[in-house]
Amino acid sequence: MKLNAKILITVLGLLAFLFFIIYEAPRVPEYVPDTIFFIILTLVLLSLYKKLDLDLWCYASFIIALLLHNAGAFGLYNISPLPLQWDHITHITGIFAPTLILFRFSGKFFSANKFSNAYIILFALFAALGIGVMVEFYEFAGYYIVGEGAGGLGQGEGDIITELGNSLWLNTMLDMVFNTVGAIFGLIAGFFLKYHQQ
Repeated sequence: MKLNAKILITVLGLLAFLFFIIYEAPRVPEYVPDTIFFIILTLVLLSLYKKLDLDLWCYASFIIALLLHNAGAFGLYNISPLPLQWDHITHITGIFAPTLILFRFSGKFFSANKFSNAYIILFALFAALGIGVMVEFYEFAGYYIVGEGAGGLGQGEGDIITELGNSLWLNTMLDMVFNTVGAIFGLIAGFFLKYHQQ
């Protein structure tokens, strides 16, 4: 049953990515490399499913986070359909998923020792925040490689405009804040799922 659900999630995710490629290619081709990279990431995570001790929640949240970034191809980074800027949404979900995966993987090392468990939780938290830092390096590299434009490497409105003012510095700091929010939500969800499944 779980295997079938995992395959179904994978197929639906890959079909969604293919839809995005078809939509992006004539309109915002800068997003196509992102989508191809996301397909590869999905297949890599699928191949590591058992080794990382994943469950359907971790796996699905990862694919959803990638798809939410791709939804920027519809112009959501410029005009968010939610009260929160789309860039913030993608940073929250983009770190939520890795935190949930790291918590799930490191959770098998939990013991009766509360201090050891605290280290495991801190590992999941800081490792996930480290992933967020790597994303910021990626965006910074894109600023030099591509300059203005769409997609993960392009510098668009979502990389400059913030509620506090329009600057790359403010955007980067807010990205870090919302990465932390996503990581905290990921830990909370990890605890909930851990005790719910017991």
